[in-house]
Amino acid sequence: MADLSIRPAHNDQRVLADLIASSTGGWSGRGKPVVQRLILDAAVAIKQPQLAKDAAAAGIPVVVDPMTYLLQYETPADHPWSSLSFGAAKAVSSSAFESAGSKRALVRDVVEFQLARGASAIVPPYFYARDPKDPVFTHGLNAIRETRRFMDEAGLKMPLLPVLCGRVDAFTHPESWPQGLDWFVERATAHGAESIAIQLSPLGDAGDSYAKLLYAFQTVQRVVKTGLRSHLWRQGAFGPAFVAAGASGFETGLQWGNKSDLSSVASNRRPVAHSASEKHGGGGGQYFLPALNRWIIGKQADALNSHSATRDLMVCDDPVNCCSAGYEASRPIRREHAVRAQARSLARLTAMPPLVSWRMHQVSMDAAHGVDLIDRMNKVLSRQSLPLLKDTSHRALARIAEEMSKYATTAA
Repeated sequence: MADLSIRPAHNDQRVLADLIASSTGGWSGRGKPVVQRLILDAAVAIKQPQLAKDAAAAGIPVVVDPMTYLLQYETPADHPWSSLSFGAAKAVSSSAFESAGSKRALVRDVVEFQLARGASAIVPPYFYARDPKDPVFTHGLNAIRETRRFMDEAGLKMPLLPVLCGRVDAFTHPESWPQGLDWFVERATAHGAESIAIQLSPLGDAGDSYAKLLYAFQTVQRVVKTGLRSHLWRQGAFGPAFVAAGASGFETGLQWGNKSDLSSVASNRRPVAHSASEKHGGGGGQYFLPALNRWIIGKQADALNSHSATRDLMVCDDPVNCCSAGYEASRPIRREHAVRAQARSLARLTAMPPLVSWRMHQVSMDAAHGVDLIDRMNKVLSRQSLPLLKDTSHRALARIAEEMSKYATTAA
């Protein structure tokens, strides 16, 4: 069973507590929890310590993301992350991580922070690399070794979860694999990691091209073939498809963080940054469409619900366990609705025989159906002069998944 990991924002405590406490999971009556893993940003772990406690009480693993890539950028001095023992308001140059003493100090502070916040796995310090030749990529590889050394000396018998973090076009192109992906996988495996997190950026936008997605899926499959488990971080949009291709799970936010866009963090020089589409209408103005596995802005959702040609698309696909009164009921609980919908989608996919060919064929059909739905929705939206929905990534995904279903020879 693949893992659905949730990365909550600082104001998601009540919502997440309800989801964790849910014994039915919202998509089956078999006692399977919706959330299989909780991932806490460092700042959220500080502000909402009860989240880790609730997860631990429910037997749900907790990963505390130290977000050490923020050391590369300026962050507000009054932000909780900047005040951490390993945090900093001013950008830190890559040369600062070259000395043995600085490496050990960073690893010590990062590991101790995670332990104090209830982590059940240890994430080594990691950085956002422009390409495999970027010095910070090498610093991240060295941090994996130093973290293993620190854990062994401290007698910590916990899983090690290295994070591959870099620019998607530089790390997914096949020509870069030997110096980038392969080197990272070799270092992670050599130091006892059984799983890695993959956080490549930017990835997950509705406008992502065929080439970008193709290389991303090929990269994930290359990791799968090594036997190393892989979890896609910030990939609510394409998460189920990556699982169909063989990944062990994916992570998404309750409302934001459904795609990986670390470049926006860099350009805004802030620990939390959302895209323009995510900001449109405010957090309360969005609605999750299970049929597209995406959020749309509130004005679009209201328009689609008010029109007879698209009203049926706005009904929750599980009215018994989730939204019993339809669209209006799902609006106030939009975050719970989104998580439960993604859990159901993942459950349906993993209930299929564990063959990449079968599962990717289903992904292809779903994506192709999404293209038709987008066309149907856009006809309504255009009449009301509202932003149209992009179908670029759905078209690309339908084509890639169908190709993979024909030539796949591995188990999912």
